[in-house]
Amino acid sequence: TAEGAAWCWGDNVTGHLGSGDTFAKSYQPVRVASAERFATVVAGYYQSCALTNSGRAWCWGRNDQGQIGDGTNENRFTPVPVTGDLTFRTLGGGDAFMCGITDGGATYCWGSNVSGELGDPEAGSSALPVRVEGVPTLSRIYGAGGAFTLPTARAYACGLSGAGETWCWGGTIRGGLWAGPTDGPVRVEPGIRFQNLALGAEHLCGVTNEGWAFCGGGNYAGQVGDGTGQDRSAMVGVVGP
Repeated sequence: TAEGAAWCWGDNVTGHLGSGDTFAKSYQPVRVASAERFATVVAGYYQSCALTNSGRAWCWGRNDQGQIGDGTNENRFTPVPVTGDLTFRTLGGGDAFMCGITDGGATYCWGSNVSGELGDPEAGSSALPVRVEGVPTLSRIYGAGGAFTLPTARAYACGLSGAGETWCWGGTIRGGLWAGPTDGPVRVEPGIRFQNLALGAEHLCGVTNEGWAFCGGGNYAGQVGDGTGQDRSAMVGVVGP
């Protein structure tokens, strides 16, 4: 709200409404139990995080993979601060992981690392933020996919640089836009610069500064929007009506 209060609704089995209540679900908004003034809220699959005006991250909900970032694996029914002295300018929510870009331009992720979504496929899951190496300074961060969302999907993250470059890491998506799990961040579609991305469980879309939409990856339901049902290993233009 304008006063910085956060409100959530829906499933609450592991505390993802953040209200401190233990009921299974709510069909109407309930206030997140925090005295903090939040500037933005980002939802993962079973967890949510919010940023204060000062850039501190607070998270609540399911925490079996450390996706709350407080150094534990305990579900949190009210917001708790992400451990460390990091201040973030933006966050991105994934399946069982979260990522953020610090005020200094570094990228950090925490939670599950089953598919390398923390940036290093050789590392384990982490209940504390770990820095993603090999990626330039990003302006936006996104997370998506994984077994919770779709059994065949592999969790991954992507970010946009200030120049519109797309960088992704984690498990590959259907169609093979990149080979995964990656050894670290990889540049995707270097010939196209995007101003925004949208990550699906098995496909990826982006919009350019000129307003053109491109998608790639899984296309079995027509989600690439190119008029076919063929998976795409490269980003293709969405066709008009």
